[in-house]
Amino acid sequence: MADKVHGLDINGDQWELQDLPLTQEFEAVKPDILSIPTELAKRPIQLCFNNITVLPADWTDQSASPDIPGYPFRASLTTSGVTSDYSPDVRFDITAATLGTLAPVAKCTNGVVYIYASAAPTQNIEISTIICTKAA
Repeated sequence: MADKVHGLDINGDQWELQDLPLTQEFEAVKPDILSIPTELAKRPIQLCFNNITVLPADWTDQSASPDIPGYPFRASLTTSGVTSDYSPDVRFDITAATLGTLAPVAKCTNGVVYIYASAAPTQNIEISTIICTKAA
């Protein structure tokens, strides 16, 4: 005797498994179910940090040995869980983004994202979001 299972799919349509014992139905979808962890593992790991304020006092002069030529000022932003194999996407608010002094790139190291400026900002720099993606 075959068991029956009823349900709704993601579109709200009804479905019914029948005419096969449930073990046979499971065996039919087992490869798809087992591939889910593999597919999830392929997704990049991302860490997000929101609503960060960088104060004028947070900037240090790295003129003697700048990480990025033309941008001698650096601010260190604490970002728990980030390591040097992450790539940061820093999204400044519109006021900060239009200053013309912030570098278009940033760098990650253990627990820190570095942002850079060509001149030391004299006002707070607001960052709406930093998304750090782990390299594959």
